[in-house]
Amino acid sequence: MEHPEMQQLDFGFDLEPLAQPRPKQSPPQQAQSDFVFDFMDCLTSPIIVYPSSWRDAVPKHLLNDITLARLLTQMQGQPIASLTEVVA
Repeated sequence: MEHPEMQQLDFGFDLEPLAQPRPKQSPPQQAQSDFVFDFMDCLTSPIIVYPSSWRDAVPKHLLNDITLARLLTQMQGQPIASLTEVVA
């Protein structure tokens, strides 16, 4: 044991200790600005419905839920349309 006054547990891992701790990396500015633009895009993007005679029959609550569904999809990191948008 290296330090007899301390109790050291051996879990059987054969890893070399790091010589120096790795410095914390700050996220790049581009990623932060992309997040803001994507977030604003979720909130302000127009809802595009296929032009047909049924577009006036889309329920209003479905149109209101699209913004929340976009936010949830964005938070999950999926770059695709939400299921609510597909239904509309």
